Amino acid sequence: MTNNRIGTLGSKRLVNSQGTVLLAETSNVSGTKNPYSGMLNPVMVDGQTSVVFSGIPQNFKDLKFVFSDMAHNTSNSTGYRLFFNINGDTTNNRYYTRAGSQVSGGNTSATQWNADNTTAFYWGYVYRPENVGWTAMGELNIPRYSTNLTWNVRQVNGYWYHINQMTTPFLYAGYYYNSADAAKPVTSVTFNLESSVGFRTGSKISLYATS
Repeated sequence: MTNNRIGTLGSKRLVNSQGTVLLAETSNVSGTKNPYSGMLNPVMVDGQTSVVFSGIPQNFKDLKFVFSDMAHNTSNSTGYRLFFNINGDTTNNRYYTRAGSQVSGGNTSATQWNADNTTAFYWGYVYRPENVGWTAMGELNIPRYSTNLTWNVRQVNGYWYHINQMTTPFLYAGYYYNSADAAKPVTSVTFNLESSVGFRTGSKISLYATS
């Protein structure tokens, strides 16, 4: 169920029954803006090495990024990890990532993976669909993104799935920590791929906020 409402930022916005609004999404045309939030839609063309969501409005509670048809454009069957930074911070020893799956019907961890004390969060792998026949999907949640936190720790969570990487979707969680910068509200998030590999045409990242 969706409803058109007048938002505090001015124009009409499309809001679903959970109070979620689209703030921005990648586009193959530069200079386009979301009509409600006024945010620039980040450019996503073949070979794009950095995707930046900046100027994120601060009048919502939580952020959600949705990834669809994610792929890279290098002519091989190698997977490259998706990295992301908060507020442009690439300082070492500030990001801590965990991923894993669960054994069906139990609480025992089936597969675990981690990247600690790094310069970015490490999310899932992407591949070139022309070589492997599949694309990746996932989500990233940043709760309380607009809040000045009490502790110097900001949490993220989500999931990732690519059939070449895993047999079941992986849950991801992480901490941006070890600095007072981590307690500051999130105003921008930057995505790129390891080894400076470019994104493939058709990759899509959409940013939503919940009230």
